[in-house]
Amino acid sequence: VEAWVTLDREQALAEARARDKAGLGAGLGVGRRGGLHGIPIAIKDVIETRRLPTEFGSAIFRGHRPKRDAAVVKASERQGGIILGKAVTTQFATFAPNKTRNPHNPAHTPGGSSSGSAAAVGDFHVPLAVGTQTVGSVIRPASFCGAAAFKPSFGAIDIRGTHPLAVSFDTLGLFGRHADDLWLFFAALTGGGNPLDPPQLCRPRVALCITPEWATAEPAMRGAVTGVAKALQDAGADTREIEFSASFSTLAEVHQVILAYEVARDFRYLTDLDPAPFAPQLQILYDEGQTITDRAYRAALRTAETARGAFDRVLFEHGLDLLLTPSAPGEAPRGLASTGDARFNRIWTFLRAPCASFPVARGPRGLPLGVQFVGPRSGDVKMLAHLRWIWRALGPEVTLPA
Repeated sequence: VEAWVTLDREQALAEARARDKAGLGAGLGVGRRGGLHGIPIAIKDVIETRRLPTEFGSAIFRGHRPKRDAAVVKASERQGGIILGKAVTTQFATFAPNKTRNPHNPAHTPGGSSSGSAAAVGDFHVPLAVGTQTVGSVIRPASFCGAAAFKPSFGAIDIRGTHPLAVSFDTLGLFGRHADDLWLFFAALTGGGNPLDPPQLCRPRVALCITPEWATAEPAMRGAVTGVAKALQDAGADTREIEFSASFSTLAEVHQVILAYEVARDFRYLTDLDPAPFAPQLQILYDEGQTITDRAYRAALRTAETARGAFDRVLFEHGLDLLLTPSAPGEAPRGLASTGDARFNRIWTFLRAPCASFPVARGPRGLPLGVQFVGPRSGDVKMLAHLRWIWRALGPEVTLPA
């Protein structure tokens, strides 16, 4: 599967033995055993680790040793988690594939850019992993690799110590095997609740969301989404259908303007380190960003704020807790030249909304299909309560067979 850049077996075992010696009520700096006590965790290799190399998926930084741990690494260890190693990323978390293979069929992509994190959880190397999403790099690989994932609201998890891609969108995301895993991890990292005392299950009001991209999903994916909507309705959820106006289809273009502009500015320093620092996919994005004016960028930022307000009103006026939509167009594409299509992820990242992906079925090629739930901005804790209810309502079939 090639999910890992670096594994530090000895350090991980030493930390595990230290956790074993820490009895109930023992330290770890918090006066009690942490919520992640003894759990091995994979960290995407755009996130700085002091004891492990951090290479950002780039030969420029081969063997690079940061002087600090990223905030999410510190929080994980403070809660008793054990950093097993660094998971593969695409170059600077962009679109150029790296060595990771899909754990369900190595001839297919695992997605990107959090490919190693998703594959490590999907292949049962670790129960938890950290990734990042700027376009669709948590939700899409989770769908392809058969993992559960949660990309919280923008800024919900401290991103300091993570290499930027586009600072307007970069968000840390979490991979696990179950909705309860996602609550445990999120609460431990944010202090948004007791990791070991999850909120009560909460029946949601869910709308199957027909976006302008809906018709481009593969039939199996559309069937999975509509099947989940029916299952939730049968379980007692308030379900309905909502169609987003065509105006939302332009948001992907505005997202691209902001993304390219910020890449061109934030990555300029790399050209001083190496005259040809980028893979072709990133070079195209970088060159595109060079052509975008400050005026166009500021206009795109204003459009973003307006759209986020409109999104909030849609959920409020329709009395909705969650939207239901595809996590990806379908199964992981065959071949390793692409990380897949993010068309079902872009606008939600652009809107800074929390998103989750649950594996619910297999497609005609036997690969996982994930459905996506989208919630209101800054409603992460309540959304996780809804997600725990949904996981149980969908039943044991939600976990993919071996």
